[in-house]
Amino acid sequence: MPAMKTKTPADAPKPARKRPAKAAEKPAEAGANTADRDEAATVLKLRDLVERAASRSGAKKPAAKPVIEAALAVIAEALDAGQSLNLPPLGRVRIGKVKHGAQGAMLTLKLKRGGPARKVDAPLAEGGEAS
Repeated sequence: MPAMKTKTPADAPKPARKRPAKAAEKPAEAGANTADRDEAATVLKLRDLVERAASRSGAKKPAAKPVIEAALAVIAEALDAGQSLNLPPLGRVRIGKVKHGAQGAMLTLKLKRGGPARKVDAPLAEGGEAS
């Protein structure tokens, strides 16, 4: 007598399906070390932004924080109004998509960075030329 197959009820849970493993991370480009990748993966918070800007400008942190917060508020207001931004150290920012939800608007921004920064210290004319 052949073995009988048992039927499972329709509401019985199905066994988990094995999924293929996700592709491994792409190997790092030649010359890039792990510290560079770790730094790129972190998020710049307001506290860190204030610290970096204060050290770069020579200002005290308590004096720099309200200025940076005000600048960020002006940028947020401009984006809320649908304006594009042209901020030379950062680049040109424009709004790609806007999706309104229960927690506010989700903006997809497009940022076009410029080429390498120009040196400010370099003279425009050569040594014997008039400027």
